[in-house]
Amino acid sequence: MRLALLAIVTIAVTISLQNQDSNAMTGAACNPISVAMQFIAGKYPSFQSTGLKPLISERGNLWQITYQLPEGTIGGVPTVIVDKRTCEVVDFHHTQ
Repeated sequence: MRLALLAIVTIAVTISLQNQDSNAMTGAACNPISVAMQFIAGKYPSFQSTGLKPLISERGNLWQITYQLPEGTIGGVPTVIVDKRTCEVVDFHHTQ
């Protein structure tokens, strides 16, 4: 009985550590610009980023990705917020 309990605890700890390593790798391997571009393509299919400079800033555990319009241009751009830990979009908006 004691050996079975030890085996169950060992398996649970091993799985937990594997999940932590997996999450850490996701954040380290995350390409926030690619994540934002894929999200924008689905959410704003008419938006064209060709010729626009992507801008990325960090805010704690978040990346903010947006675009810079050419000087003198009137219009708006999408802004996407990506969580560094999960590499998932957590917020977005479009300026005008």
